[in-house]
Amino acid sequence: MDIHWFDRYNGPVSEHKMKKITLLIGTFAGSLLLALDASAAGKIDFKKDIASILEKRCIECHGPDKKKGGLRLHTKDEAVQDEIITPGKPDESEVYARIVLPKDDDDIMPPKGDPLTTAEQQKIKDWISQGAIWPSGFVIGGAALAKKEEGPGPAATPDEKKAIAELEKAGVSVRQIAQKLNWTYVNLRVIGSKFDAKVFAQLARVQTLQELNAAGVNLTAADIANIGKLKNLKRLHLEHTTVDDKTLAPVKNLANLEYLNLFNTKVTDAGLNQLASLKKLKSLYLFQTKTTGKGVAALKKQMPKTYIDTGWDLKELEKIKAEIKAREEARKKKEEEEKKKAEAKKKADAEAKKKAEAKKKAEAKKKADAEAKKKAEAEAKKKAEAAKKKPAAKKPAAKKPAPKKAAPKKKADDKKK
Repeated sequence: MDIHWFDRYNGPVSEHKMKKITLLIGTFAGSLLLALDASAAGKIDFKKDIASILEKRCIECHGPDKKKGGLRLHTKDEAVQDEIITPGKPDESEVYARIVLPKDDDDIMPPKGDPLTTAEQQKIKDWISQGAIWPSGFVIGGAALAKKEEGPGPAATPDEKKAIAELEKAGVSVRQIAQKLNWTYVNLRVIGSKFDAKVFAQLARVQTLQELNAAGVNLTAADIANIGKLKNLKRLHLEHTTVDDKTLAPVKNLANLEYLNLFNTKVTDAGLNQLASLKKLKSLYLFQTKTTGKGVAALKKQMPKTYIDTGWDLKELEKIKAEIKAREEARKKKEEEEKKKAEAKKKADAEAKKKAEAKKKAEAKKKADAEAKKKAEAEAKKKAEAAKKKPAAKKPAAKKPAPKKAAPKKKADDKKK
């Protein structure tokens, strides 16, 4: 089963597979919220927590020996890139999207054996959320690879040691690819975009250099000429630079080059003709260059074993991204609707409870009033019955009127008068 990745970095996009992935991203996003939050998980140790998972479950298909789907995960430069492993954004990282797919999905990673455990998935999510920190120079299985393919490499000469010391003074670190190896790498991209010409002159003296990342660096023709002197160089990043057909010419001298990234440069079909001599080149990235389909087709005839990424599926990728966005918006809309329904139900339940309590209170009052009335009626009846049983009080006898006194008789004298 081939695994296809986003065209910008590691090969053509399979629309069928990507649509299945985008459909499942939203589904799993909700369930993953139930897991521990990255902020509460503690700081992830890459060597202890992540490297062992990748080496055990991923490197067999995506390592130095095999580049399935155009992807390798044994070095930082190849693994930690936009859309593959996007620092700080696990939900936008293709690797994370694959490891949380259902067990029966054709695109789950790893495709063989049991899926990663929930704990392993969470560690990878937390690691990405925390910035996908990958120690400088650390290569998963690097020591074993070097021993198998070419040994530890030549020891640095006195002149090389002097050049490395001068580079260190200029702020440029030359690091071992892995412990116990003499092969080295330099990543200028993380340091800056402008360097003195002396830096590249000193780099040309470091013949143990196998990897150079000069992405985004302001390069002159003289700088690239010095890069062309690195006879053991295997990996070269020149993306986002002003490299064109003329300045690219010295790169054809890098006979051991296996990886070349020219993304977003001014290289045209004429420049491609200069690369045909790189017989060991395995991967070439030409996305957003000035090359044409005709020129790339001609180069493929000359280099049939080289994987050439042109990024011509960009429109399809944008369509897929739009689908992801639409699904995410639909998911959020559905969540909002469910939330509103839940709130409406809660409000309705509260209203129903309030009405039930009011009804219960009214019935209790009605019952109390009825009992009070009944009690009052009973009391009235009792008083009435008591009144009937009590004898009536006798009325006092009426007093006889006092007899009238007789008028006094007039004296005889009065009559005589």
